[in-house]
Amino acid sequence: MVLSRSTREDMLYEMGYTRSQIADAVRNNVRAKRERRRTVHNLRTMKFEEMVEGVAKSLRRTVLRRGSSSKKLYKNWKEQHEKLQMQQTVGNSCSSLSVG
Repeated sequence: MVLSRSTREDMLYEMGYTRSQIADAVRNNVRAKRERRRTVHNLRTMKFEEMVEGVAKSLRRTVLRRGSSSKKLYKNWKEQHEKLQMQQTVGNSCSSLSVG
């Protein structure tokens, strides 16, 4: 059943809807229709985007593996720092013994 615009609007006015409510509903419908079109359009490129995301993820993993060497550097630094502190502590205790 096809109704003219004026018939539909008259029916809605009789049901108690205001002009602004009708306009808001029309805008929402147009927005939803536009989003559906965008989704259909994006479906065509989705496989390519997924492939690009996969490559990017692989690259990030590769780059982050190199970052593990920074963990090794920090671990070595920490060990050296602790050794130095131990030597200083031992040195300070020895010097306090010889002074007294």
